[in-house]
Amino acid sequence: MMKGALNAEQALPGTIIPRGNDGISPVVAVTQTDAGYNVEITDIYGTKSFFLSHGAPGEPGEPGEPGKDGADGAQGADGQPGADGYTPVKGVDYFTEADKQEIAEQAAQMVDVSNVVKTINGVAPDKNGNVVVDGGSVDMSSTASTLLITILRNGVYSTDQSANITALENALASGGSGGDTGGGDDGDEPVVTTYTITNTLSNATSNNTAVSVEEGASYTATLTAAEGYELDSVTVLMGEVDVTADVYVDGVITIPAVTGDVEIVASAVEVQAEPELITDGLLGYWDMRNMTEPVTANWHWAYPSNVGDGGLYASLQGGSKGTSEPPTSNEYGTASVFSVMPDAATYPGSAGLANFGTEFTLIILSHGAAPAANNNDMRNGIVGSNVGSRWKFQTNYYKTDGTTATTEDYGNGNADSVADYNFLVKRVNGSDMKVIFDTSEHNYSGADYDDFDCWNPTVLIGTLYNAGTVTAFAIYNRALTDVEIEEARVFFETLEVTA
Repeated sequence: MMKGALNAEQALPGTIIPRGNDGISPVVAVTQTDAGYNVEITDIYGTKSFFLSHGAPGEPGEPGEPGKDGADGAQGADGQPGADGYTPVKGVDYFTEADKQEIAEQAAQMVDVSNVVKTINGVAPDKNGNVVVDGGSVDMSSTASTLLITILRNGVYSTDQSANITALENALASGGSGGDTGGGDDGDEPVVTTYTITNTLSNATSNNTAVSVEEGASYTATLTAAEGYELDSVTVLMGEVDVTADVYVDGVITIPAVTGDVEIVASAVEVQAEPELITDGLLGYWDMRNMTEPVTANWHWAYPSNVGDGGLYASLQGGSKGTSEPPTSNEYGTASVFSVMPDAATYPGSAGLANFGTEFTLIILSHGAAPAANNNDMRNGIVGSNVGSRWKFQTNYYKTDGTTATTEDYGNGNADSVADYNFLVKRVNGSDMKVIFDTSEHNYSGADYDDFDCWNPTVLIGTLYNAGTVTAFAIYNRALTDVEIEEARVFFETLEVTA
């Protein structure tokens, strides 16, 4: 039987042959690789495969016909605005009819010398009309020079030529007298006069650094003091004449027309800071001048401190001891017996005086003194007393048994202090105490006294019977240094009234 023939006996025509078994459809699988294609065919007889390699590249084809033009693109965004235009300036960027007429009139005045001038300085013009003079110069008449400069100044240029034209004008002006041999103008030009500018500045600068100026020209300068300085003295001389009052105001020099050499001399001085009250540790500061509004009244008058963190009050006795008259106060201070209290209600001089402990500083500025000599009236606390017509400190202290004792009255000796200011300081630092009266001072140590416990920590200041005043005083909760005390002296001096 042939391969592929029907598996049946050959039948005669017209014989019905039974139906055979179903066949199997082949399955084809193709896998692509870099080199070609691998083909697998699976049928009833199994799987067969073969490989198809890629063919060699073919020859390039002919270029195709150009494509049609694409549609127009969308409208682009608006561009940035252009720079501002420039407005032409008459006489610089363009000619007016009047300009042209003026130039024509000036040109008409020119003299045709083409047939007159045969030689210049003995040299004849060449075929082009040029004259070359070795080692010499050719002068131009005043009229010709003026006309040339006029033409040049009315020209239109792509770049600024004003400086070159000015330089040419100056060169022509300095060329001396001249003219042609036909007896024209003598060629004299006005001489430009210049004057020197001299600045002699100390701790100051000027915004104008020019060293010369033409006669008749204006001159302006602003003077500025160096940092931390202020202008103190300014003098302006012109032609050796002092013109300061006419040309200088508040740092600015303005000279409308210069007529001589200018000399500016200016100096600045260092700015001195205004003295300030020391506030480190300040419990209270009272300015006793012209006091008018107490917190409480009727025999004693309570005033809160002007500055300070202690919440303290100066409790003043009335104008006459034992009365309700207000204390006398003026530009020199207040005349009264007063004490430093922790509140406004405590009676002055009582046991309720503020206690400042074992470290504090009291500073007093007083004026004048009282004629009274009642030492007992100043028996309480730290006392700036005018006993015996003099201010004094009673340097009293507490003993270990609770009683008090006084070392001495320390003051300005026997000299009266009426109508004078007195600077008084009492500094306590533990068992050490320093007392200053104006420029003299004295130091105390508790170790020098038997049964010493502490220096009196309260404050009572008196000006008996309204004679003599307390100008101001301050209390600190620490011992100020010697340097700080001198700084305080400078501040308190600003309160003094000069006759």
